[in-house]
Amino acid sequence: MANYTRTLLLVAFGAVIASGACGQTKPSGHRSCELGYDNSIFAPKSWPERDLDSYALRNLGIVVPQYDHFYLFIAYRKLSALSLTPTDVERLRPFDPCWDDGSRQWHGHDGWSASPMQSAQEAWRDARARVLPPSGRSQQNGSYDSVLGYLGRSVPNCNPDAYRNAARTLLDRLAVHGGDPFVVEWARGQDLVLGKCTAVSDELPAAAPVNAPDWYRHDRAYQTAAAQFYAGHYQRAAEAFDAIAQESSSPWKDIAPYLTARSQIRQASIDRAADNEALLTDARTRLDAAGAASKDEALRADIARLVQRARLTLEPQAVKAELDQHLSAATLPQTIGQDVRDFDPKALLELPADTDGRRFSQWLDAMRSTPELNGGEGRPANDLWLVAALQNSNVDGPQLSQLLARASRVPKASPAYYTAQYHIVRLTPEHDRAMRITRELLALPDDEFSRQDKNRLKAAAIGHARTLPEFALLAYRQPIAMTSARYDKASLPVVDSATAKVLNGALPLDTLFALYADPATPAPLRDELQGVVWVRGLVLKRWDVLHRLKPALQARLASASPILSQLDAAEDPAEKAAIGAMFLARYPGLVGSVPLPAFVGKKAAATWKDERAKLQATPNATDYLAKTILSWASIHPRDERLPPALRMLVRSSRGGCVSQESAGLGRTAFRHLHRHFPGREESKLTRVHY
Repeated sequence: MANYTRTLLLVAFGAVIASGACGQTKPSGHRSCELGYDNSIFAPKSWPERDLDSYALRNLGIVVPQYDHFYLFIAYRKLSALSLTPTDVERLRPFDPCWDDGSRQWHGHDGWSASPMQSAQEAWRDARARVLPPSGRSQQNGSYDSVLGYLGRSVPNCNPDAYRNAARTLLDRLAVHGGDPFVVEWARGQDLVLGKCTAVSDELPAAAPVNAPDWYRHDRAYQTAAAQFYAGHYQRAAEAFDAIAQESSSPWKDIAPYLTARSQIRQASIDRAADNEALLTDARTRLDAAGAASKDEALRADIARLVQRARLTLEPQAVKAELDQHLSAATLPQTIGQDVRDFDPKALLELPADTDGRRFSQWLDAMRSTPELNGGEGRPANDLWLVAALQNSNVDGPQLSQLLARASRVPKASPAYYTAQYHIVRLTPEHDRAMRITRELLALPDDEFSRQDKNRLKAAAIGHARTLPEFALLAYRQPIAMTSARYDKASLPVVDSATAKVLNGALPLDTLFALYADPATPAPLRDELQGVVWVRGLVLKRWDVLHRLKPALQARLASASPILSQLDAAEDPAEKAAIGAMFLARYPGLVGSVPLPAFVGKKAAATWKDERAKLQATPNATDYLAKTILSWASIHPRDERLPPALRMLVRSSRGGCVSQESAGLGRTAFRHLHRHFPGREESKLTRVHY
């Protein structure tokens, strides 16, 4: 009887609570961060590039206030020299915003795809197959969205424990009762209950017949209550579980108050018309009683978690203060992962004066506040508060020299070291000092100083560039690799928007070419510059620049070697311009993606002023190429190099970077293509113009 009762309690417990509440096991999955809409591909704002173990147990790198508060909590612990053990990290891991248990899909998170859910469903299918024929019902396409219509597909209506414990219980029933017909009926009833995970239905398991044994009658009462829960009828589920609690002979009676509270909390979360405060208060009373009566450690832990969830609504200030104490304590509780996630970083919290400077919430607010809101008076003179002070300082800030002096004294062994070095570069007026620090940090291996931090450092240091080699060192950014196949890594840019403005809008052509030709310029940046320099040279009719670029461009585009040779050999400027335009129309991807930098001298600045005037007078790419090519075509209508260029002009005139004139130019290109080259493949592929 003891084994029977224990199994039932596990089913009741597991069927309606979140997976993973029982015990501490290594979570299934891997760390996989997505950029999202508010992140830079060079220095993601919300998360550190390094994995959780490296970040938490080895090296923080540069700490920035935009990080999710989960990562700032870890930084707080390390900067405060507070305990953060490998066991703590394991407890935090499932709550890492980047943790992916297999549920991340194209449309967002889909809990049905998570590995725990997949394995649990497979366990149920295997157990079910012992007594019932295969079912055609899908087990992977339901959610609160289909059952309740208010959440999204990303949150399943059932969790893995519902399937896993159903499988375990069915096997137990078979072991105890063998081929009893009631075991088969139990499986059919459970099938109906789990069917509500994937389809909207108010159908309930059939009532137990009068000749049913006690074990079946009690199980069926539970199955009926669970069916109400999964159908979204939380009040009915609460009433059904409450009735079970009143039945002294039911092995479910001790767990029923917990399940009733569970139903009430769910009802309060989705039913805006309900008296949520009364529901949550009653749920908390039931949970307190259930926790006091239970000797099951896992159940007590989950009860405590649910009590905290209810109190987050009933007593938000008190709960945040308690969570702040947990997060700031000398040693961390077992619940630390849930505590960090439940901590609301946006909620205001008033703390007693004697906690000044010691709590996580105080430091987090200081890191994310503006300088005028972060007074700093009375703060401890330690690395934790130095980081906050540096973050909120600027080049005109008060006591900057004292701050920089303190930052320079941070030892390399300190978790604050790289953050301090970054802010020295950002804030110091000393060029040599900034460049020395920058070179030292950029020379470190990526596992010591990450690509993300190198990109962040370059962005801070580029204003110090005084020479072209220094600018070349700092201009290139290495994109942070994404794990999702949806990103084409080859198409990612290699400079940020600020640097791109300098390259495209502040450097004369000869300086751009010098930057391209410098062996010290990183190869990915040189590849980008090659197209920019070539196109700029074509527009400005700098045939000498195109001549010097010819060998490298031919090596890059072997199929274009003949036309590039023709361009180089042509003597008539009009022919050169036409050939260059036809080449560019065939290879549009060649084009790569303020104040003048300090290394641009007066003579170069004057040259750039003239070049900029010519470039600004140039129309958009489609119109520029179309006018150049059509002008040549009017004189040389059957030039064999025209068809590919004309076809591309027709296509580009339909959208993108176009003007009101573009459509007419596209129609002219279409007519010329079909009139003079009717049999060419390009004409066959360009059947209409619209």
